Amino acid sequence: MSRHPVVSVVLCTYARPHGLAAALDSVCAQRIDSVEAVEAVVVNGGGPDVAAVVAGYRDRLSVRLLTLPTNEGLGHPQGWDRRRLRRACGVPRRR
Repeated sequence: MSRHPVVSVVLCTYARPHGLAAALDSVCAQRIDSVEAVEAVVVNGGGPDVAAVVAGYRDRLSVRLLTLPTNEGLGHPQGWDRRRLRRACGVPRRR
């Protein structure tokens, strides 16, 4: 039986691999009871090198990568894309 994370941190990024690594380091540094208690959801707005950065954290952190086909801008994940983020985090659909 898998446990759901207590906290999901959503990180939106585009062409900032060093900034993403710093943000993921910060998430890893949080005091938590177990690795499963927190997860990072990385929303890649089409930038390069993001998958390689995320892959480097999979052994230390529960991390999910959502890659958008094009960069829609900062506000995009705050709108209609919430449904996709909710599904990625394992939140059941509302009926």
